[in-house]
Amino acid sequence: MSEITLSTMTGSRQGLSLERFEAHSPHRVRHILFPWASAWNELLSIGLHNRGPDISQVGTTWLGSLVGMQSLRPFTDSEITRIRGGGDFIPAAWTSSMIPGEAQHYAIPWIADTRLFLYRRDLLDKAGIDEAHAFESHEALVDTLSRLQAAGIEMPLALSTREEVVHNAAPWVWGAGGHFRSPDRRRLTFTDEKVLLGIEQFYSLHRFLSPPARGLTIMQLNDLFVAGQAAVILTVHNLIPQLVFHTPPVYGLANIGAAVCPGIPFIGGSSLVIWRHTTAENAALDLIRFLSTPEAQQSHYLHTSELPTRIDALESDLFKTNPLFKAVAQSLKTGRAFQSGYQWATVETRLSSVLNQLWQDLFQDPSLDLRGEIASRLGDISSRLERTLFTR
Repeated sequence: MSEITLSTMTGSRQGLSLERFEAHSPHRVRHILFPWASAWNELLSIGLHNRGPDISQVGTTWLGSLVGMQSLRPFTDSEITRIRGGGDFIPAAWTSSMIPGEAQHYAIPWIADTRLFLYRRDLLDKAGIDEAHAFESHEALVDTLSRLQAAGIEMPLALSTREEVVHNAAPWVWGAGGHFRSPDRRRLTFTDEKVLLGIEQFYSLHRFLSPPARGLTIMQLNDLFVAGQAAVILTVHNLIPQLVFHTPPVYGLANIGAAVCPGIPFIGGSSLVIWRHTTAENAALDLIRFLSTPEAQQSHYLHTSELPTRIDALESDLFKTNPLFKAVAQSLKTGRAFQSGYQWATVETRLSSVLNQLWQDLFQDPSLDLRGEIASRLGDISSRLERTLFTR
């Protein structure tokens, strides 16, 4: 009997079904839970010192840095085939678990997240809006919010201008045909015309953010929606299971609709990796294969609301019949993720700071030359990053 150590940033032994794994395996699992806030430093320490868990959950944009440290054990093609077990992963999750230009595969997709619009159907109906087409494009979204505003809705839109701003803006950038990096990953493309157009479209929504809907965290805007104060919100998928299974809003669950973001939805998430220092390779592979099964991913979702990455795990009745969960599944299957690369986590952090400040300045002075400010600020941050970081 062997013992292996698994570190995650989500879940419990019960949610991970570790007892079920142990009941049919000669291996025993020691589970360590790292808080998200400190997880990156913990993982860096493991990679630097070659000491710690055998398997870890890592954020998709962290992968490149860990590969660059040569601290991860690659998977062989036959191991990946065995882990897939005849199924497959959603395209965005599979792409995000790879390093562009690397021949070897260092991670297995595990959990996903996505952003989408939730809206009050009664308020759209009051404004004479057909919800079937209300969010199908940026232009349709602007028309929807304009009509809600004209109908006297005090808070037509709420979205976070403090958290995950790059993730929120990504669908507009991709929908306009832009990319954050060149295809060879060697330069940033923040000032390309299509990127500037997508960012401008996203920030043009500021006119629909009334003062109480500005400067909010995701949790705060969710609370506004549950309380019935916001007509439309751009939020993370995990509000849906909270509303469906735990705390339906006072205006009724049937009054809530969900829509995929216009453009190309953003998909985030994390993967499972095996550290190069492990002496329990076979046990680690067995555990990752188990955690990657549709049954284990569905169990994990029910306990944590963390979305599965396997396509067959999204074929359950919940995702096929409930309109809210159907929108989540559609977003996952059609979305795109940031591909990890060396120093991408740093690039994302610096870009987030610039975009957060732009929201604040725009609220202070709505007459700002939006396109000019975006071009200037993204040009500055792009130049600074390319001078100080080697991006690929």
